[in-house]
Amino acid sequence: MYTKIKQEYKIYAPVYIRFRRFLIKKIQIYWARNPIKLGGPNIIVQVDEMKFNHNVKAHRGHAPKNPTLVLTMVGTSTILAKGYAEIIKNKEAETNIPIIERVVRSGSKIHSDEAKVYKILGRHLNYEHL
Repeated sequence: MYTKIKQEYKIYAPVYIRFRRFLIKKIQIYWARNPIKLGGPNIIVQVDEMKFNHNVKAHRGHAPKNPTLVLTMVGTSTILAKGYAEIIKNKEAETNIPIIERVVRSGSKIHSDEAKVYKILGRHLNYEHL
């Protein structure tokens, strides 16, 4: 990435690195002040995990050793749907439920697969699991 920027804009590495760090800090501050909140009373939020695999062309037919798991959530209350995705270490409730509680508003209706990790949402938390 840096090579393309250097060639096109003639920016040297130290300047690029400082600007990149500055930009990352600004983005982190923005999201800390404006966290994503999806759903609300009687609003549907779709939740699911996805597995991303990166296969090198030379290793066709071999499953990757370290697939990346991502928890995704999409709110359906607006015409332009809002979404949230976060890399997770596993599919367990101890991992997924705190993320859902942080991102999805109380009282939301959650659509997901029938994984047992989501059954707790309707029984013990203030969500309706459909």
